[in-house]
Amino acid sequence: MLLQSASQARAYGAQVRQTLENDGVPAALDVLNGILRERTPFRLLDLVGAELDTAGKDNVDELLQAIADQRSEVGWVIIASALRERLSRDLAGALEASRKYIAQAQIWYGCDIIGERVPGPALVAQFQPGLEILSSWRSDPDAWVRRALGVAGHFWAKRSRGLPGSAEQARALLDFLSPMLEEKDYDTAKGVGWALKTCGRYFPEVTQPWLEEQLLAAGRSPAAIVKRKALKFLPADFRKKFER
Repeated sequence: MLLQSASQARAYGAQVRQTLENDGVPAALDVLNGILRERTPFRLLDLVGAELDTAGKDNVDELLQAIADQRSEVGWVIIASALRERLSRDLAGALEASRKYIAQAQIWYGCDIIGERVPGPALVAQFQPGLEILSSWRSDPDAWVRRALGVAGHFWAKRSRGLPGSAEQARALLDFLSPMLEEKDYDTAKGVGWALKTCGRYFPEVTQPWLEEQLLAAGRSPAAIVKRKALKFLPADFRKKFER
């Protein structure tokens, strides 16, 4: 294995970046392929991808597209970690790029890898602006793009528990996901359920009344996997209300 430590990963990323700047995309991709062909831990790939962000944007974008065209699982980690570095200075651009690559991946691990590294952190860092930009994803024709919203919601709930104002944001997130509650695509519904499950785990005081409003008062009928995940961490006596 080429990379075995964080310092090695950062140095490798710097090498790729330098090669990109001096010799162009094909040479940089050739260097990267040394780790993309191995089972390199994701945490080290994240560090390599983050290093790429300091190179010229046009060159980096071309390199990221070349990586995406190879359609490898580890390649999506490099792409997502590079895009994550852009969130603080170009939220909309980073999210739009992540949307493009999720649609290109067309597989669950590509969606989830990117969802946990770009739209998820976007919500943690810039909750309301992030929701506004991501709102169009709810009706995106691509099911994986829609699923990524559930992945992002899960990431937000996991990272934001206990923070000031997080309960109010949890309610806003649930309301944001409400139009997707009866999603028909299985993989997308699974993502929505994942977000509701994590909200239920860390924000039960918000999630329980929201589920009562949506499923009991409004009579909505989500897919079985959404309902099962949403109720997973909630009290048994509460879950009984939804048995039928």
